[in-house]
Amino acid sequence: MDRYLMNKDFKFVKNSLLAACIESQQSMMQTAQQAMRDIQERALEGRSNEELSDAFIAQCQNEQNMYVKRLHEVSGTISILEKVKGVKGGEAIGFGSLIITNHQNFFVAASIGEFKLEDENFFIISAQTPIYKAMEGKRAGEQFEFRGRQYKIMDVV
Repeated sequence: MDRYLMNKDFKFVKNSLLAACIESQQSMMQTAQQAMRDIQERALEGRSNEELSDAFIAQCQNEQNMYVKRLHEVSGTISILEKVKGVKGGEAIGFGSLIITNHQNFFVAASIGEFKLEDENFFIISAQTPIYKAMEGKRAGEQFEFRGRQYKIMDVV
């Protein structure tokens, strides 16, 4: 277990991690929204040019579609993260659990991937991931194996 986590209140760490994940996703949403506005401005500027090409229009539409898809994904992730706030904690690993192991730290919410909080790495995973399936229902002190590696669960919040 990393020195950062040695004397920490894990509930505080979990709440801080959740807030940081939501903030990160909201920032991604704002970036995508700004990119969409920029694309619209470029397209409007291009319309004033009589030589507007079909390729330019198609490029703008493709970019716009990409950001619409990204906004939808980020919005879904934020919704899942918000649901974690209402989850009542238990001793067994489930949706919303913060899991501290001898190798890595996990937070079961949405598939975000690796996330750094105060120099500590956490893997934000969904309940559909294979590693979650390997640890689901386990408690602090138990072990699980994933891809040939033994994990000892130090704490579950």
